[in-house]
Amino acid sequence: MNISTATAREIARECVRFGMKHVVVCPGSRSAPLTYAFAELDRQGIITAHVRIDERSAGFLALGLAKGLRAQLVPGPVGVVTTSGTAVLNLGPAIAEAAYSHVPIVALTADRPARLRATGANQTLDDQSRVLPEVLAAYDVPAGEPAPVAEALAVAMGETGLPGPVQLNVQFDVPLVPEASDFPWDVPRERPTILHAQPREQDIQALADALDALKKPGTVAVVGDCSGFDDSHGVVRGMLAGVPVFAEPTSALIDLSVPVPHRVLETRGWDDVTTVVQYGKVTLFRPTAKLLAQRQVFTIPINVEWWPDEARERARALSAERSGTGADGADGSTEAGHELRLKFWGNQPTELSVAESIVSTIAAGSSHMLVGSSNAVRYLANVPLTGCLMHASRGLAGIDGLISTGIGIAKAGQSQHPQFFDPLAIVIGDVTALHDIGGLLLEVGENLPPVQIYILNDDGGSIFAGLEHGQDHLAPYFDRFFATRHGRNFDHLATAYGWPYRYINTMSDLQAAVDGKQPGVYEVVLTPDQ
Repeated sequence: MNISTATAREIARECVRFGMKHVVVCPGSRSAPLTYAFAELDRQGIITAHVRIDERSAGFLALGLAKGLRAQLVPGPVGVVTTSGTAVLNLGPAIAEAAYSHVPIVALTADRPARLRATGANQTLDDQSRVLPEVLAAYDVPAGEPAPVAEALAVAMGETGLPGPVQLNVQFDVPLVPEASDFPWDVPRERPTILHAQPREQDIQALADALDALKKPGTVAVVGDCSGFDDSHGVVRGMLAGVPVFAEPTSALIDLSVPVPHRVLETRGWDDVTTVVQYGKVTLFRPTAKLLAQRQVFTIPINVEWWPDEARERARALSAERSGTGADGADGSTEAGHELRLKFWGNQPTELSVAESIVSTIAAGSSHMLVGSSNAVRYLANVPLTGCLMHASRGLAGIDGLISTGIGIAKAGQSQHPQFFDPLAIVIGDVTALHDIGGLLLEVGENLPPVQIYILNDDGGSIFAGLEHGQDHLAPYFDRFFATRHGRNFDHLATAYGWPYRYINTMSDLQAAVDGKQPGVYEVVLTPDQ
């Protein structure tokens, strides 16, 4: 057996040994040793391999798979295999989103031997292990040497802090393919070592400080997207009882929130708010950002839901010791807390816009939804609660890669969680869809993933009209440089990629599509003023 094949097989086995269940493979010659290794594991049913031509879509598919596993409470690392050169650079957007949303992706990037660096060799980046700057750790593995897979996956899964992406950059020398005598490769079935996020001392202290702050009069809570760490019955839910909560719509704690919190903050002010407790990444509304900038803020670490019981008990005990209130934490029945909560409690709007009604209808009829980062999530913020489980990419809140991400979330199914039995509703705008239209490309023979892709087409980036760019004196520049009108529909694109397509013209059409739960592309045309 040649050294490249031996190295790749050991890496693949170690990945499985430490909990990897999915890997996304992109075609390439230098990465062939890894491809053959994972292909054999896939053939034997030990791992599930997914194949994508475009590394950019592959990265986001891996992101979605990891997000889907976490949402089902079975978190695990997801690998993505690429060849050398620009293939690695194309992982950049997905790796950056993974870093800021704390998702454990393992970039398995193949490289040429170090002797070929700085020589002008084909498809050779001189320092390929450093071209993905957002990874938590990058390992440059010399040709023929063991790869630190266990260490890399421990970092990815958060054993030394929060989870996130890592890179194993593996140098492979020729020959790059297994020999005939290397088959069959009988891989023993092993019980995987499950890696979990672990709290740091500063996390436990931060939780205790937040608990103290929640006991003070004049404290409110701001809850953003928590990257799937929050659980509807978790410790944070109990901590926030009795205080006004301003939650973004993709938070699992949205049901604790005052209705339409951004409008409440914008119209009522916060003169009597002295302290803010923040949980999750808050990215959506300017009134909330202004509040965070002008008040003292304490932060609840987002991985609290995944802490061992003893760590949570230690944090509770520390808080009780410092505050003298007992181990149960904050008392939500205090008169000051009750009055402040009532002051901020608003009313749900009785009338919705056309776009908000569309999003509300989809959410009400869907078990789980991936909502786009532009207008779609802002429509969602104004509609009544539906109980639909929400997914989002709010780490960097970009609009790229969302079709691939949604497909990954859906493909991570296979759990007993009832909300994953139905197709995932992906609700995005037209510009978002165009950013990742290549995400519709599937393998030959691959079943259509269980997703319904709803494209709200208002012909361009209408979100900019609601920002400073919509001012009258800027109108000569708006359509071309910001709205970017494209004049396209998605029927031919969907058909070209082999997806069923349906044009939605009425609310009854929309309701029928939602109720039918058939995978496909559903286009809803909006005028810019809707």
